[in-house]
Amino acid sequence: MLGKPAEFIKADIAFHNKIASISGNPIFAAVSDAMLTWLFTYHTDLLIWSGREKRDPRRAFEKSSTALRAALLPTPKTQCAHT
Repeated sequence: MLGKPAEFIKADIAFHNKIASISGNPIFAAVSDAMLTWLFTYHTDLLIWSGREKRDPRRAFEKSSTALRAALLPTPKTQCAHT
C-alpha cells in the first residue's frame, strides 16, 4: 500500500474518520469526513509523503502559511457584494 499513494490515503482517511466517529459527535464526524474527502479530492499532492522531503522547518512554515492564507483569505469570487 505504501507504493500506492491513493490507496494509502483512502485507508488513512478511513482511519481518521473512525477516530472521529468514536467521539460520538455526529457533527464532528461529518466535518472530519467532509474535510478529509475535500483534501483528498483537491489537494492530494499535499498528502503524499515521499520520504525525500528536506527537513527545513522555515520552508515548511512558509509553504504551510502560504497555503493557509490562500485557503482562508477571501478572493474576489468569494467576497460578499455588500463589502
